[in-house]
Amino acid sequence: MPPTTPTAARHVRRPPSRAATAALVALTLLVVPGPPADAVPAAERADRAGSTTAAARVSDPALARSLAAVMRDSRVRHGSSATVADTAGGAVLYSRYGSTARTPASNLKLVTAAAAMDTLGPGYRFRTEVLRVAAVRNGVLGGDLWIKGYGDPTTRQQDYASLARQVRAAGIRRVSGHLDVDVSWFDGQSYHPAWSRG
Repeated sequence: MPPTTPTAARHVRRPPSRAATAALVALTLLVVPGPPADAVPAAERADRAGSTTAAARVSDPALARSLAAVMRDSRVRHGSSATVADTAGGAVLYSRYGSTARTPASNLKLVTAAAAMDTLGPGYRFRTEVLRVAAVRNGVLGGDLWIKGYGDPTTRQQDYASLARQVRAAGIRRVSGHLDVDVSWFDGQSYHPAWSRG
């Protein structure tokens, strides 16, 4: 059973600025490598045959040239889609196979961060907690140590190092139990059924 008594360790992160997030999302969406979600070379052929997303749609010739050069790169040419939209009005500035289903790469976290900024606002603070149930005696936690996250899409390795320092500062030098993860804040779907696990 997940713990309810927090230790002193807590990490709170401010979301990135809206302008920075929009720029990152635009760059991320240029190249989203990965295999098609359901082996969709046929979908790409359909796009080429006449879908409105087949040929790159773009209103700025310089932008069109830049994006076309990126999409011609042999590392991303096959199995990649791109859509760039104006964050102010939602107008699609560029789309190449934008309606083709893909398995997202890890850089989709940037899109998640942008959605969080838009939905939660710049004042929202993500938190990650370290929790315990058992008592601490002479620096030894007599049970499990839990990490409970709340969906921070920007967590980095150094953030966990910071949490570890805070746990130590709270007087815990050794954990006699396990390090566990409390995922009770999330729903049960962590992997889309159409994504390839290969």
